[in-house]
Amino acid sequence: MSKKEFKLPPLSPLVGTDLANFFRVTSKGRVQSGFLFKYILTALIIGILSPFRWYERWHFRKIRKNQLCRPVFILGHWRSGTTFLHNLMCQPPNAGFISTYETVFTQYLATRKIIEPLLQWLMPPKRPADNVKLRAAYPQEEEFAMCNLTPFSYYHFFYFPELVERYFKETVRFSNGCEDEWHSAYELLLKKTLSGQPEADHLVIKNPVNTGRLAILRKYFPDAAFIHIYRNPYTVFLSTKKFFMELMPTLWFHEVDEEAIETLILNGYRNFLDAFYRDYAVTPAVFDIKFEDFEKDPLRTIEQIYKSFDLGDFSKIEHVLGDYIQSQHTYRKNTYSISSREVELVRKHWQVYLERWNYALPENMQIVDQSSVR
Repeated sequence: MSKKEFKLPPLSPLVGTDLANFFRVTSKGRVQSGFLFKYILTALIIGILSPFRWYERWHFRKIRKNQLCRPVFILGHWRSGTTFLHNLMCQPPNAGFISTYETVFTQYLATRKIIEPLLQWLMPPKRPADNVKLRAAYPQEEEFAMCNLTPFSYYHFFYFPELVERYFKETVRFSNGCEDEWHSAYELLLKKTLSGQPEADHLVIKNPVNTGRLAILRKYFPDAAFIHIYRNPYTVFLSTKKFFMELMPTLWFHEVDEEAIETLILNGYRNFLDAFYRDYAVTPAVFDIKFEDFEKDPLRTIEQIYKSFDLGDFSKIEHVLGDYIQSQHTYRKNTYSISSREVELVRKHWQVYLERWNYALPENMQIVDQSSVR
């Protein structure tokens, strides 16, 4: 398998769950005939790995008694700069985080030394949408882990995109009243992760889905710090579309077309940000970051975050952050062109946020005539 292609073997990332959760998740959706082999093979591998999960439960049988350190939640829509902010804030040795391995093989942390080399071999070297490096030990968003712990994860829409609106209502806004069950699984994940990071005095969590859960997170984690990052919506639309168009075919159990993915993005953006600002009106203590400003001077932004939330002596970790920023200087962002149709879509659906944040079409973004741009 070429390491240059973002393609997975015929296995679902649900291979990291147990059979009970696998069937709870997949019973809600439609598995097309072309994906039956992936479905069956995933279920078989989950069954074969059962002894590892039994050991996992025994190994972590007392983990719920552990105390959590302070969470620092990074919120923001996909492609808004959350990854760079997350990676930067995870550099200090006292910053805990959830790794890529822990998000996929959430129920196999006790046997990490056995399974992690396999995950690293399967992973592409870079993310498809933005060329960010991928490693099993690098920080990752924990919503993927929740896919494998509970049926109440929004990222199950990657497997069944036709159900995306249902997943938003049930797993983000908890319209079905399942927030306690979700919180139990979420807290277990955080405690298991931190058990391997005894030096951590705060836990940095980046999850775009949490943008719509601000009030719920305030309820369960009253001492948490919240950071929200936003970016030009035109760039966010194109980047998210590129990301989803490349990632979703590797994950789904039924196909949808490009128009459906565009609709999913347009509606999802409004769903998450509308929910965020409704919660924000009640619990406004959030540190807001404009990506374009953060990109110009990331060190000063992190310094302001540390001071705002009393995260420690910034001077002691400034050199660590500076070294990481210096290491990223060879990274090149994607450049985008946009069609007239896409400009109108963004204006029609996201005008409220173009106005709220005072954004226009970027000067370096060319408008072309094609109906879709890849």
